[in-house]
Amino acid sequence: MSLQRNAQIAMEFMYFLAVTAVVFFIVVGIFSARITNVRSQHDYELFRQIAVQAREELKLAATVEPGYSRTFELPVLLAGSVPYSITINGTTLVASANDMELVMPVSEVTGQPRPGLNTINTTDTAVILNG
Repeated sequence: MSLQRNAQIAMEFMYFLAVTAVVFFIVVGIFSARITNVRSQHDYELFRQIAVQAREELKLAATVEPGYSRTFELPVLLAGSVPYSITINGTTLVASANDMELVMPVSEVTGQPRPGLNTINTTDTAVILNG
């Protein structure tokens, strides 16, 4: 009877370990998904801030007197490791990185923004970016 009881205890212990392992992996999976989601939201917010910064610089240049000149900087990489691009097509600013894309209206601009230093100038008739 003692051998049978020991075998039963060993089986119950194995069931307990199996259930504990399943619960542990489920909890780790949930936390991993949440961390990935938070990181993704953070990257998107940084990405949006870069696009808004470029748009606001262009907006300001379009509303000031001719002769305005300013140098501003856009980060070279998003979150320190993700390359991105930012272009202007007509009156539309398009920013893209990985699976993210933002489209924003801007006033008419000659030239293209780029990661790093950008110089914006105004003349009597145009806003010139990196020109």
